[in-house]
Amino acid sequence: MSKQDKIVGLNKSKKVVFHFLNTGNYSGAENVVINIATLISDCEHVYVSPSGAIDKILKEFNIRHIVIKSLTVKTVFNVLKSNQPDIVHAHDFRASIMVARNVKYIQNYGGLVISHLHNNDPRMRRLGILSLLYRWSVPKYNKIIVVSESIINEYIFSGYIKKNIDVLILKNIVNDSIILKKADMFIAPKSDLIYVGRLVEQKNPIMFLEIVKLVTKVFPNVRVTMLGEGPLRQKIEEYIRNNKLTDNIRLFGFTSNPYPYIKSAKIGVSTSKWEGFGLSILEEQLLGNPVIATPVGGVVDLVNEDVGMLSNSIQEMSAEIIKMLSNETYLAKKSYMAKENVKMKNSISNFQEVLREVYGVKNKHYSTYNNI
Repeated sequence: MSKQDKIVGLNKSKKVVFHFLNTGNYSGAENVVINIATLISDCEHVYVSPSGAIDKILKEFNIRHIVIKSLTVKTVFNVLKSNQPDIVHAHDFRASIMVARNVKYIQNYGGLVISHLHNNDPRMRRLGILSLLYRWSVPKYNKIIVVSESIINEYIFSGYIKKNIDVLILKNIVNDSIILKKADMFIAPKSDLIYVGRLVEQKNPIMFLEIVKLVTKVFPNVRVTMLGEGPLRQKIEEYIRNNKLTDNIRLFGFTSNPYPYIKSAKIGVSTSKWEGFGLSILEEQLLGNPVIATPVGGVVDLVNEDVGMLSNSIQEMSAEIIKMLSNETYLAKKSYMAKENVKMKNSISNFQEVLREVYGVKNKHYSTYNNI
């Protein structure tokens, strides 16, 4: 890992891809970048972001990291000037806008610019600084990639984007071999329900706690695991104390390896207010967890009544959980179908093929993805 602007010893015989991210967090978008770096070995990959939880993960996967204080037009330019990567791959709206401000320099040395959107940020649905800046930046990109069609459809300037640039829908994947291996690294405490996500407004963890509270009316000893950290932690701890749920819920905070906890759980619950794709849902299904989820963004393509439930109702979601916990056969069937769902949804070979063509490392024609 380097704290300098320049990476020494890059293999220039390969295409060099620099991935720009706005924070040092470790969540869905960051997980996708790690998958890209490990699965697209035709290229040299460098991760550019502030320091944070991601540092340890990148070291584990031996991915080179340029640490910047914050993602600004100037810090992006300094990194670009020192390295001149072949491909500048910006992840999500802010990083994309910062990169777009440097597009003339990138074009002058012959680089390509990709905007990869992982999240359907509600600010993009209305007129505002972020939505307008991204609208300005659209012509600067060689390619826009989205993880679900909803990200573009919900954008206030969706018509402009569809008319003026090719948008590639590339659904996220999970690296099943890595996840299954990491799931067996230790034995986590058993639980009936698991929440995996940051403790932030988007993920709506208070709704999750309200669901748990209703479940305890029927199963007073229900065991609950919550993985994640964030600004709502204190509010969550207060809710747990005030509603006498301290014997039911264990807050484990952030962990770089959530998979043993998921494997030791029975049912996953996702209460997001908005979501680009819902990568943790696919991970939970891989490890046999039916998932009860809110119908947002790309989640609607991952969850149905065969593998869990989609609902905005706390009462409906808690009733389904109670039904699963009451009927082992019913739960086992949904668990089996969850694993089967991953087999259908998770095409690693397609993910690799599409990105290789986007990066220009092979010219084979493909028809396994949909352009908007």
